[in-house]
Amino acid sequence: MEASRKLGYWETICKFAHDLYAGTSIIVSLSKILGTINPQDLYRALEIVHYRYAILQTTIVEQKHQHYLTQNVSFNAIPIRILPTSLIHPENEIERELEQPFPIDQYLWRFTAFCYHEGQESKNYFILTTHHSLSDGLTHVNLIEEILKTLKEIKQGNVSSFETIQLPLSIEALLPETSSWESFILAKNNLTPKETIAFPYQDYAPIKERKSRV
Repeated sequence: MEASRKLGYWETICKFAHDLYAGTSIIVSLSKILGTINPQDLYRALEIVHYRYAILQTTIVEQKHQHYLTQNVSFNAIPIRILPTSLIHPENEIERELEQPFPIDQYLWRFTAFCYHEGQESKNYFILTTHHSLSDGLTHVNLIEEILKTLKEIKQGNVSSFETIQLPLSIEALLPETSSWESFILAKNNLTPKETIAFPYQDYAPIKERKSRV
């Protein structure tokens, strides 16, 4: 049975920023992993992690002018690339990910791994890309740790049973009433508007004109 809930305020902002501004709200992380990695084991670890976390099985669905995070994506629908080559130009791969907005009705994350092993040399790089409605930077770190933990268990042959994690509440639902978006907006309406300064990095630019700072 599909689980579903309405997007929170912040998730909705990320959704529209992504859709209207050339893929803004895409988060990309690059991790260098030491040691030899078996591609089949990595693929299985990703599948297990996807199965465990309901949030990784979601898309964004619009119904009657409302947007919902809906659990309806199988693992086979997630773009997974595990390449037996070395990563020579990481900045090119990061830029490639940033230039690909998500089809939000199909999936909200994707994963690429470069697993290179020759003689005594092993070089592994994980590139995790998510829609900002799904995660933030810290979540990326936690997810990579979860993948590595599962990969280690597979390698040792003792994948333990695990509890599936249901869809989390929105950020706003976890805040006390005095810290809610509603109270923030009410307080802000009572303030005198002040002129804001736009820094250079805030200027809008089409995705093809953006430059990676990696």
